[in-house]
Amino acid sequence: MKTIAKIASLASMLALLAAVPASALSVSTSATGNAQTAASAAAYTATNAAVGADIGGSGSVGVGINAGVSGTSSAGSSDTGSSGASGSGNASGSADLSIPLVVTRADLDSDAVQASNVSAGNVQDKNDLSGYVAAQLKSDQDLSAVDSASDHVAVTYKEPAKLFGFIDVMIDTTATVDSSGNVSISYPWWSFLASKNSADLQAKVQSSVQSSMQGSANASGNASASADANASAQAAGQMSAAEQAELISSIRAALASEANASGSASANANANASGNASY
Repeated sequence: MKTIAKIASLASMLALLAAVPASALSVSTSATGNAQTAASAAAYTATNAAVGADIGGSGSVGVGINAGVSGTSSAGSSDTGSSGASGSGNASGSADLSIPLVVTRADLDSDAVQASNVSAGNVQDKNDLSGYVAAQLKSDQDLSAVDSASDHVAVTYKEPAKLFGFIDVMIDTTATVDSSGNVSISYPWWSFLASKNSADLQAKVQSSVQSSMQGSANASGNASASADANASAQAAGQMSAAEQAELISSIRAALASEANASGSASANANANASGNASY
């Protein structure tokens, strides 16, 4: 009986459902759909609003970041540009001078370097120094080579010597001076076979160098502010381009003086020997 009652109740519910007009179901469904749509729209709007806020925030942050990057880049570029310009100035004036400038007679003969009329005191950078050295080589055939940098100057000059004690020869003699004014003299490997006045030569070069460096120090004290490159080199404990040029000139002069003195002494000795032989 209970089962029959349940079936009858179910049938009644189905009958009631069947009696509801389709339009009502349609309206109900439509209303539900509209409600869902409205809810979805509201959620979408809220989401868009949130996204928009996020995007706005991101945009704001992005602008801030871009502005920061732009500012940094601009400042960096400006700093880099300034540093680059300053670096170039230093390179031509002092930093670049730390790289040795080596000029030989072969370089002059092959036109690898061009002589200039700049004086030693007016040398400002490495280009001036190169032209100055080339001019020295051009004016003195006994000058063989110059090796110059901010920490040393080496001048190679042909000095007379006697091979085996009696054969007149010219030997490439190199006088090297460091930034402190210390002088050393060197010769080719075979020089032990020749007699030479090494001690006298070193003393003469040392005296000439001391005078030159003292003169450069006095000139530096009276120099104008326009010689920024040279001042920077001196402040760093290095020789400026002008100081190197002055040293080259003084070393060459000392070597030339010794060569002339030795040459004259040798000529006189030979003349006396010839005269004695004729008797």
